[in-house]
Amino acid sequence: SSHIPYITDGNYFYEHDNNFLQNYYILIKKFVRPLFNEKIFFQKKPTVRFNFPNKFLKNEKFRFHTDIMLGHPPKEINLWLSFTKTSLSNSLRILNFNDSIRSYDFCMNDFKNLAKRVQYDNDFYKNLIKKSYSLSLDYGKIFFFDSKCLHCTQHNKTNKTRISIDTRIITEND
Repeated sequence: SSHIPYITDGNYFYEHDNNFLQNYYILIKKFVRPLFNEKIFFQKKPTVRFNFPNKFLKNEKFRFHTDIMLGHPPKEINLWLSFTKTSLSNSLRILNFNDSIRSYDFCMNDFKNLAKRVQYDNDFYKNLIKKSYSLSLDYGKIFFFDSKCLHCTQHNKTNKTRISIDTRIITEND
């Protein structure tokens, strides 16, 4: 009998078979690499994400963050690839670069302060919601964004599960 891991196993979505990884490497080589004028480095294994309908608690706030808050280099570029059509609440929510920088400045460039404000300062949080937007992408489209841009997963109020991968790239000079 073959072993099927439980979805509650935290490593399940990080264990990719060779076929998946080969296709991921082809994606990077054929479609991403040509966009840059220099050598790039990329995350060895992408993160697979599912945004199921109604998975959040009713009053739970979106967890706006940047990848640099989580220890990623500031010159890294995020790549978000949707395997399903995304729009409205089943998509990634993001602030543009300038609004993200203004939010940092407001928090004195202190990520702990930013994280607290996102969770406990209702006016600050409402401002992030007001200035951010949901990505509308067709199946197979890639969205690149600066690692300093605030973003979050939303409460999926649609009846469609969003499936996507995210990965990070950085140029050789950076």
